[in-house]
Amino acid sequence: MDTIARDLKCGARGLLQRPAFSIVVIVTLALGIGANTAIFSVVDAVLVKPHPYPQPERLVVLWESNERLSLPFMNVAPPNFADWRARSRAFESMGVWREQSYTLLGRGIAEQVHGAAMSHDLFGVLGARPAMGRLFTAGEDRPGAAKIALISHGMWQRWFGGRPDVVGQSLQMDGETREVVGVMPAGFSFPPPIAFEGVPPPKINEIWTPLALDLPAGQRGAHFLLALGRLAPGVDIVQAEGELTEIAGQLAIEYPSSNEGWSARVVPFDRQVTGDQRPALVVLAIAVGLVLLLACANVASLLLARGVGRRRELAIRMALGATRVRVVRQLLTESVLLSALGAAAGLLLASWIVRTVRALGGPMLPRLDEVALDGRALVFTAAACVAAAFLFGMAPALQVSRARANDWLKQRGGSHQSTRVQAGLVIVELALSVVLLAGAALLGESFLRLVRTDPGFDPQRTLTAHLTLPRARYPDSAARSAFVDRTLDRVRSMLGVSAAGVVDALALADDRRGPASASRGPHRPTRSTAPTSTSLSSAPATSRQWGYQSSAAARSIAPTGEIRRRRS
Repeated sequence: MDTIARDLKCGARGLLQRPAFSIVVIVTLALGIGANTAIFSVVDAVLVKPHPYPQPERLVVLWESNERLSLPFMNVAPPNFADWRARSRAFESMGVWREQSYTLLGRGIAEQVHGAAMSHDLFGVLGARPAMGRLFTAGEDRPGAAKIALISHGMWQRWFGGRPDVVGQSLQMDGETREVVGVMPAGFSFPPPIAFEGVPPPKINEIWTPLALDLPAGQRGAHFLLALGRLAPGVDIVQAEGELTEIAGQLAIEYPSSNEGWSARVVPFDRQVTGDQRPALVVLAIAVGLVLLLACANVASLLLARGVGRRRELAIRMALGATRVRVVRQLLTESVLLSALGAAAGLLLASWIVRTVRALGGPMLPRLDEVALDGRALVFTAAACVAAAFLFGMAPALQVSRARANDWLKQRGGSHQSTRVQAGLVIVELALSVVLLAGAALLGESFLRLVRTDPGFDPQRTLTAHLTLPRARYPDSAARSAFVDRTLDRVRSMLGVSAAGVVDALALADDRRGPASASRGPHRPTRSTAPTSTSLSSAPATSRQWGYQSSAAARSIAPTGEIRRRRS
């Protein structure tokens, strides 16, 4: 231990004697190790960590599909799901849900929260358990059942102040009173971040209610439910999809008017969550790995160049009795010190990158809330530190191990061998730089092509507003259609609005709630009874009027619903 302490002390003194050199090396290593640690945290959270459910490998997402309509993945119609659940033997359990927004009233304020309406057995599919109270029971997800709700841990703390007697308390939601029957554990998230073509839901869900649907009595042409299943023991994906496909074929024969051409798809839960992000994250991890190699090559080159000036010093040490092992150990100790300082600075950089990713990642990155610098990331940083020290410290150490003290005392310039090693490092740096630059150029070109893609319509001077109508106030399609008609009339009468309309799904916005309904005439659209949200679009005369009119429209058209404004 005394020898190691002396080596560390000697190495630290040597680094302090050359502060400029030390700072350059530490910054170079910090960039490489910090970027790799941050990307490892992202890749670990998204692709490596198991999902927080029992036996997640048995969880699957169920879709309907229709190749004739170019719909490889479509939400499930309620009666079709009811038949799947009744006829299937490949699944231990199945459940459905749909995303929902709720307006809470109380404490003198109104708050818009996101959640889900779900079948009673869905928590059983996930294997979730409440921290307090109970889950939904059979029969409570039927029409006319008691009005109840489950809330998240965060909502329990925020809305009820963490009161232990929260179970049994009342919530005023969408104009009706619901009883709180349970509180989910801290960190529980549902719906799971199911990726819709790589874009998971961007909302944090805090409240869950029974679905309140008679599934067998629904419309087979209304595809608006998301479905999750747990495979029976010993059943694989191929068997499960084959069985559902066979059932879908039977339904197509029994109900040709609505089910002809429709089939079923079964996707592993993990693959569905990560969506299209897996290849991109793997490529990104490889790219930052090359950055670390490039940093190590740079530092090795710097150490070799510095070693030329230290040859006489090292030769004198060996002449005074220091063994080659002792000198090599001293050089490796200096490398470890540099790498440790670079790793410490890299952790600060990685922390900033992780915070930035969580702030800007938004809906493009699944499991974003799980990205953090945890113990696994610290272990990775330590491993990267040791690997970096080995990679850039071996070249100077090998140079010393093969040198002759006499030759170094006589030699004034660099040897042919050291020059050859430095030239090799330069070649490695150039090769890695070419790979990174080529990758960056290709990514930049792809980004420009995406930006310049013609959407097929003019998005300029267009305002959209997403409305969610409470069922208690708008219980049927007639009430919702009347609201839409009144809203469109008021929007069209606003100064600067040249046109206004309503649609179920915005153009280029991923939405699988089902097909848009037919129109009753000019500017009088009807809606399916399944979805409860409406999107309005208008075209103000100028961008200045857009900002003013948007706030006025928000106050006038949805006093009890949700408004989300965005510019296309």
